[in-house]
Amino acid sequence: MLIILNHWYELKLRLVYVIVSFLVTFITSYLYSDILMYIYVFPFILRFAEKKFIFTNLGEAFSSCLSISLNISLMVTFVFFIYSVMSFFKPGLYKKELHLLRICSKLLIVSLFLSVCFVYVVVLPGVINFFGHFESSRLFELTLEAKISDYLDLVLQCLFWISLVFQTPVAIFLFVYLNIINVDSLLRKRKEFIVVCFIAGALLSPPDIFTQLLIALPLWVLLEITILIFLVIDEYGHRI
Repeated sequence: MLIILNHWYELKLRLVYVIVSFLVTFITSYLYSDILMYIYVFPFILRFAEKKFIFTNLGEAFSSCLSISLNISLMVTFVFFIYSVMSFFKPGLYKKELHLLRICSKLLIVSLFLSVCFVYVVVLPGVINFFGHFESSRLFELTLEAKISDYLDLVLQCLFWISLVFQTPVAIFLFVYLNIINVDSLLRKRKEFIVVCFIAGALLSPPDIFTQLLIALPLWVLLEITILIFLVIDEYGHRI
């Protein structure tokens, strides 16, 4: 009974740590929300240096700052949450299970970082350039006046869905490691997985083909890279 109470106390303590981490990160992010907002809009500024953002109601700019602060605090707290989960389960795990948990935790954090880089380097510039070409002054003046809230909603949606997509290799690694699936089955069902990628893109995105492709194509590429990595590991392991 005493052991259960100790575990319960530790669980509550770590939960408090996570909540405090979220609150501190949120407050800090809000205090520097103007700098963070500039980072968010930087891809837009690169494409439209002469443009400016607008807000059409009094609370819109404030809610945009809160949205940015919430997004940053969730990402930072997610990393701390993974560390807290590892620390809580560490005493009760076998060495092999602890090794698996460490690998998955590192892969989750790395994939989260790569997804953010992918959004800012590839996705956002592509989206901005694609929709920016619809500006026209040939027959009549068609110009862009971007609302800050709409732009941030687009950025946050891209970050959320692409981050979710980038967790696919982690899930596949876990399934292969636990022998739920193997490399041969991945190769045999490769075509079915490609179809699933595009179905997931259709289900997890708004009803426009461009956003669906932004989810489906990275998911497909990540699947191919994951299969290739497992093939190399499998071949290298046989040689050893």
